[in-house]
Amino acid sequence: MRNDPWKRMLSLFLALSLLSLPTMAVTPEAYGDNPPDAALSEAPADTDAAPDFVPGVIPNWNTDASYPDYTKLAKLMDGSDVTIPETFNAVKEGWQAPIRNQKSNGLCWVFGSYGALEANIIKNGISTPDDWTDQPETWDEVSEWYPDWQGKTWDDVKSDYEQWPNFSELHMAYATSHYDGDKAGGNPYGWKRKPEDGGNREYASAYWMRGNQVSGAGNLGGPVSEKEQPYVNELYDEEHGVSSRRSISETASKPGGWGVNSVGFITGSQKASDDEAKVIKQAVMEYGAVGVAMYWEGDATADAGTDSTKYYNSEKGSFYLDEQKIDQERTYQQKQIDENSPDIPDQNHMVVIVGWDDNYSKDNFNITPPNDGAWLVRNSWGTQWGIPESVDPDLRGYVWISYDDTNFPLDAFYVDGLEIYDPETVIYQYDYLGPGRSYYIITNTVCAQSYTVEKAGQSVQSVKVYSATPNTRINVDIVNDFDPSKSYNQADDFQTRGSLTVLYAGWYTIELEEPFPLGDAGSEFTVLVRAQSDDGEGGRIGSIDENHAEGKTYFLDEYKWISTDDFHPENKLQWNYCVKAVTAPSSESPAPIDIPPSSRSRLTADVSLIDASDNSITAESLKNGAEVRPKMIVTQKDADLSTANVFLAFYDPSGCMIDLIAWEIDLNAPDSPVETQTIPEGLDVSSAKIMILDDFFKPLMAAPEL
Repeated sequence: MRNDPWKRMLSLFLALSLLSLPTMAVTPEAYGDNPPDAALSEAPADTDAAPDFVPGVIPNWNTDASYPDYTKLAKLMDGSDVTIPETFNAVKEGWQAPIRNQKSNGLCWVFGSYGALEANIIKNGISTPDDWTDQPETWDEVSEWYPDWQGKTWDDVKSDYEQWPNFSELHMAYATSHYDGDKAGGNPYGWKRKPEDGGNREYASAYWMRGNQVSGAGNLGGPVSEKEQPYVNELYDEEHGVSSRRSISETASKPGGWGVNSVGFITGSQKASDDEAKVIKQAVMEYGAVGVAMYWEGDATADAGTDSTKYYNSEKGSFYLDEQKIDQERTYQQKQIDENSPDIPDQNHMVVIVGWDDNYSKDNFNITPPNDGAWLVRNSWGTQWGIPESVDPDLRGYVWISYDDTNFPLDAFYVDGLEIYDPETVIYQYDYLGPGRSYYIITNTVCAQSYTVEKAGQSVQSVKVYSATPNTRINVDIVNDFDPSKSYNQADDFQTRGSLTVLYAGWYTIELEEPFPLGDAGSEFTVLVRAQSDDGEGGRIGSIDENHAEGKTYFLDEYKWISTDDFHPENKLQWNYCVKAVTAPSSESPAPIDIPPSSRSRLTADVSLIDASDNSITAESLKNGAEVRPKMIVTQKDADLSTANVFLAFYDPSGCMIDLIAWEIDLNAPDSPVETQTIPEGLDVSSAKIMILDDFFKPLMAAPEL
């Protein structure tokens, strides 16, 4: 006999709920636009010459994100089976697509971000979608990227071209800019930047997490195939006033269909320590590459065979900057840290770590660093720059950066998992611009965000969440009947439908144990999130006050829901959480029930209702106060499954289950007596359903209507 089985599977959470507000970080608009581009390269579009260097990184504004204890992580790695070799090269592993060329645009952050994603796709062995392999509309779109192929036909190079993932950097550049053509402010889903200007990992990850659906604006999320919006040499000639900027509607019309599963922020705006470097190396081996920011010092990128900068050695393809560059204008960030430690390294370029060599000689640099050892770094300045062919023909376009470089690596991150969405997928979200700031959710405190259903016949498949804290357990629940006026008890009312423990701050996708069906178009559903970090301080979910949806976002204060509209409205502190719900058309699978799902794998069994005669549950027998006993014949096909759980569930008119009667059936003796139970008074018996579940509370068959 199992009375109230769903309650016994819940952990009791006993904690007071409290919402604390950290120091406010300014939003990206505080930066204004980047300085105008440097002089445009005179190189024709079909060559691979290195461009003039255009700074392309805007410092991260979300300083509330915190990071792990790297010393602890390094010790855990030392005590595990993780082995960090002295030398590693992801290029030799075959994880790197051909080198790209950003030309004279400040879009290194886009190329660096996609460098990390494309490496992850190759390492994970994801099959190449057809959209990557179609012939471009013009041959220049290919020859621009691969100068060795100039003069050849598509058939000559198709086999090489089609094996590599190649996403549109230009689509990300436009979708994250507030420009519509040459008009500023024309794209409400972009930051205050021009399409050719700089960005950072926050821009890239917010764009990826939007997916392929931005309400009312078409596809302004990605990734999008390169062939859909090919790259161009320059977007804007400041000196001559010549513009090739495109309308945002053109960008929004491009077909998508993909998303990213997770983006982990390994380190913050700081020079990596030895322990952090060990963690970054492990991430390169696990995810294929790690994107990082750096400070590039030099008047030009020093084309191979021409003059070298003070810090860049073109004969070796090496770089070492021996002085720390400090961004004196980052006053907003200096206020976020200890006033006695204001030295935050500056950054102006994004690249990708793809390997290292602990024994790389310090004599290979223009200025001799204290120690041997260097990172192998992928750049986006074409193959006529970087490590010369005479040194290593496979590493053209890459560079060695000394371990002792004073401004490298900064803001390390990894990308993991390409998601392929159903064409009918809807991504419910308010946080198109990602986290502008992070509000505390103290241990076991829940936040809630409601959405209006756009399409009927859909189910929530997963929830995307931005965690501002590392080592955090995130649990999600979804309900169709959220009522913020009612008291809410976490121990009894929160039902974990999906969970994930994250090691780093960043974006993560939490798959539901079972799809959650939504109501008709125009109805509402609510996503509830509880975050608990392992330090006892409570997890923090990112939030943003842009695109704020009035009256749709709440947090729990003890047993009471509080709308974010009511939290210091005089200070205009209303916000939405970085919580998204990803849906797809509902299948014919059984509807989820209000019993916590198990993380264990589902067992299979063939269960059938055969006898519906005397003493079986029928609509006529369901009367208040009546005694019922299910007479069922259960055929077992899985020897590992010994019992089945028969449930009689009662629902209210809105579809919410209000009571449950449970029996346990011995599959080895299906004809054995089963206890009779009494239907409680006051239940609406007209909406009852029978459900049959296995030992792990997974449905074995659809719930029949009575």
